[in-house]
Formats: sequence, C-alpha cells, structure tokens
Amino acid sequence: LEVNAAATRVKVHEGLVKFSDRSSERSVEVEAGQYSENGGAQPEVHDKTELMPGALMPGQERLVPVDDAHSDRKQFINGPFLKVEHGRRTSFLKFRVPDGGGILGAKLRLTQSVDPGEGVMKAWEGSHSDWSEHSLSAETVPRALRQIGRHKGWVGLDQVIELNVSSLVDKSGAFTILLTLEDEDSNDIWFASKESPNPPELILTRQTD
Repeated sequence: LEVNAAATRVKVHEGLVKFSDRSSERSVEVEAGQYSENGGAQPEVHDKTELMPGALMPGQERLVPVDDAHSDRKQFINGPFLKVEHGRRTSFLKFRVPDGGGILGAKLRLTQSVDPGEGVMKAWEGSHSDWSEHSLSAETVPRALRQIGRHKGWVGLDQVIELNVSSLVDKSGAFTILLTLEDEDSNDIWFASKESPNPPELILTRQTD
C-alpha cells in the first residue's frame, strides 16, 4: 500500500482485496498480480507488470536539479557525484518548481553512488538561489539557514533514500538545498548528481481535482 496526500495505490501479491474510493463511492476487486489507485478519478484495475519501478503516484511530479555541486574544503566541484563529509564536504542542489496546483508535500530522493557511508545527514534551506554549478565560489555559495530534513544511519551501495522537505518547497520558484553530514564519527557518503544516470529527484505531490 502506497499513500500520499493526493492518492492511494494498492498492489496485491496474494489473494483478493476490495479497494474502495470514498470520494466516488466506487469499489473494485484487485486480484494477485494486479494494482489499483485513486486520486482525482475512479479507481481502475491494472496488471501489476504495467507498473514500472519508481512509477509516480497520481498527483505527483518529478523534478531534477537545474544545478548541483559539492564543496571539498575550499574547492567547489561540479561532476557526477554529490559528496557529504563532516567538516569537509557539503552538497548543494537547486530546483526550479513550475507553477501548477497547490503543493501538498515534497520529498528529496537521492541515490547512493560508488562510496557508501553512514551518519546523520541533514538538509538545510539555502540562503539564496543566485548561483550555478559552474560559478559556485566562496563569494556566491549559499549559507545554511534552517534544517528542513534529516536521514540517520547507514546508506548502502545503490541505496535510494528520501528526505521530507515539505517545509521548504511549498510553492513555485527556485529553491536551494544544502546537504551536510553532522557527526564526527560519520563516514562520508557519495550520491549521484544530475550528471549521472540516477540524478537527484524532487518528488512533488500536488492538489488534484
């Protein structure tokens, strides 16, 4: 069962499930190997093999950064990785959210790449979005204003993690997110950047009709 603010999706692996949509007052029976979802329309039953990995829920929208980079001490690096390390490396991501329906929630999705690690990773609101991955410098780098998300623990090879950043991304416009690793006993983590096959994603959930 997958649930967000706009819709519900049920995937059945065994048996038979009755799935009822309260707004339309319609029910469907979902058998093993099938799925159904609501959200702005009456639920329909589909073959589960039609559901691609990472498929979005109704009302969701996927964005990739317009710019991303990381710092390594006094250097700023634009490449295939976003690295975080306590006291040494910070990652920066900028998203542009287009106009559309009201935003009910936002998640930052990151895919680990090459070097796994662990610790308390925090997401911060950036002080401004007047920067690019090609011009990031000591003069243009945004500062961390307030914490907007957190992930604690081990991040394994190719693992996908999500951070709830709804407190920041609640309307259209440009948003900058900083990622840091806070504890001294942590082990640096590398994530895929937008230059990689598995770029960071901002998953928005919008109000549906």
